[in-house]
Amino acid sequence: MLTAFLGAIPRADSRVAAGRLAARVCPLLWLSLLAFLTAACAPPLQVRPPSELLAISVGPDENLDDLARRYLGAADRRWIIQDFNAIESAAPDQLLLIPRRNYRPGGLTPDGYQMVPVLAYPDISTVKSEQVSRIADRFRRQMQYLNTEGYHVVGIHQMAAFMAFEATLPPKAVVLTFDDQSRLFFDLIYPILRTQQFPATLFIEPGAVGTESMATWSQLTEMMESGISIQYRMPRAVAQSLNPARFPKQSDLAQAVSVLARDRLDIETRGGQPCRYMAYSGDQMAALKILLAEKAGFTGGFNLAGGSNPFYRHPFAIQREPVSWDEAPKAFQNHLLVFKAEVLR
Repeated sequence: MLTAFLGAIPRADSRVAAGRLAARVCPLLWLSLLAFLTAACAPPLQVRPPSELLAISVGPDENLDDLARRYLGAADRRWIIQDFNAIESAAPDQLLLIPRRNYRPGGLTPDGYQMVPVLAYPDISTVKSEQVSRIADRFRRQMQYLNTEGYHVVGIHQMAAFMAFEATLPPKAVVLTFDDQSRLFFDLIYPILRTQQFPATLFIEPGAVGTESMATWSQLTEMMESGISIQYRMPRAVAQSLNPARFPKQSDLAQAVSVLARDRLDIETRGGQPCRYMAYSGDQMAALKILLAEKAGFTGGFNLAGGSNPFYRHPFAIQREPVSWDEAPKAFQNHLLVFKAEVLR
């Protein structure tokens, strides 16, 4: 009955893609078929590298940054050359292969598959006042730990492309998200992210922007220009209106979709960025929240269930791992599961 009610509510954005399951399964089926046909039919001595591989010889004065800039468009994509060739650095005249397309769909390897932790930091205003003074120092140490231990901080859109089999993520990829839009975040945390050049995502409620102790649109715009994505957090009022004790009326559902769609458009209009993802609490009404978000034009959702994410996670049920601002590196590393060992040979 609920599905019928929701079916009567028009979508706020007709661009929401259909056939998401097919988009996930078909690439694996085609890869398996291609491997079978290649093994069965291709003459062993005539196997050639696929056309999306570029074979190059390292010049006398070139390093991996130079090669990444020349062939992949940016120096920070050197990890692709390192990962594909299993090297740390390059020597003159060394022969290398540079992949020009996604070469490891879903992070699959013969020994297992990649997992992506999405770290979720709470609103700083929920922290006791006596702890605020040390938050910046502890957070800085956490970010330094990611840097020194070889983790790669990636953006939320990169993760979405990975889960849609459209991109390869670097090894030990981590996503940073924050349920925070306060001026304290702008003053204490944003400068650390900017120094480290780490992308991140803020989940906000647009109606609270610029109110007492909250960041302004001008401050949010400055952060967006530095690589921080602004996405949507379901307001508490909307979540509370979805009362599990009674069956929701169609008018209530339509009103909720209207609020979500309005807020999504507000973020896109003011921020000048696509707003595709919503953060929500994973309670017993989670399934209904997902349906409403889809109706409102969102293409993905993030809960607080904890744990890392494989490629096959449903795009509206991406799990975030709650992290404390005050954690020391030894405890912080427990949130960073980046690989699931599984015999896939």
